[in-house]
Amino acid sequence: MRKYRGKIEIVYDILLAASKGARKTHIMYKANLSYKLLVNYLEEMMKANLVFSNDDGMYTLTEDGEEFLSKAKLFFHLQERVRTETDKMNNEKKDLKQMLLFLDE
Repeated sequence: MRKYRGKIEIVYDILLAASKGARKTHIMYKANLSYKLLVNYLEEMMKANLVFSNDDGMYTLTEDGEEFLSKAKLFFHLQERVRTETDKMNNEKKDLKQMLLFLDE
């Protein structure tokens, strides 16, 4: 589990929770946010045209929200691939350094 989420991660979590239509309470629990923080984010996201609320309090994604969600999914996937490859590279570097120690003996 992540210790710290930035704005992109929080917006992503909210959009994911609202992707099929959801009320504030559902989004709040799914996105793991306080009510106050959720309300602030939803207001910002409505101004940015990422979500809209209909008369019965259901929040749904706009086309912009769906595009953001899609791009964020790709971003997180690529980020994880880079993290995995960086870990592999660091392990190889560690192995090379170990091999150099043997050469010094």
